[in-house]
Amino acid sequence: MKHHPTRSKLRGFTLIELMITVTILGVLASIAIVSFTRYTRRARTTEAYNLLGMIRMRQESYRSEFAQYADVSGTIPNYWPTTVGSSSNDWYSGVPAGWTQLGVRPTGRVYYQYSTVAGVPPARPVVPGASPADLGYSTLPTQDAWWVASARGDLDADSTFSLFETASFTNSIYVERETE
Repeated sequence: MKHHPTRSKLRGFTLIELMITVTILGVLASIAIVSFTRYTRRARTTEAYNLLGMIRMRQESYRSEFAQYADVSGTIPNYWPTTVGSSSNDWYSGVPAGWTQLGVRPTGRVYYQYSTVAGVPPARPVVPGASPADLGYSTLPTQDAWWVASARGDLDADSTFSLFETASFTNSIYVERETE
């Protein structure tokens, strides 16, 4: 009589063990998605800081060449590009002549709208969301020519805009409702 070796009992995963594993993976995936979305928004927020810095540099260059700042937008609420949202916008499709003259040329597509206005005393900058004093403007007669630049965007599509503003009379950027 032939002797058969005893088979070791094969054991697999139980249904409970598989369900627990899938649940843990689901929780980890949801945390990763939220973190990635937040990281993406923060990365896109740096666009506003960088382009406002570019506007500052180009405004000063414009003044050194033409002895005045470029009044590109006319008023702060006159933003370019004309639409915003969670999707990116093309800067170069129909760009107004003032932006071309100022020489602001972002690389690629943008996620914020931008506006820049300029003037000379006694005119005061009118900035929605911030008073001229918040930005460092003085109404003294010795005040020099000025420019104000603004960026706004709604990266999370909740109808609440983040607002970034800077001006010739300050080196800081005023931020309101920055996206987390």
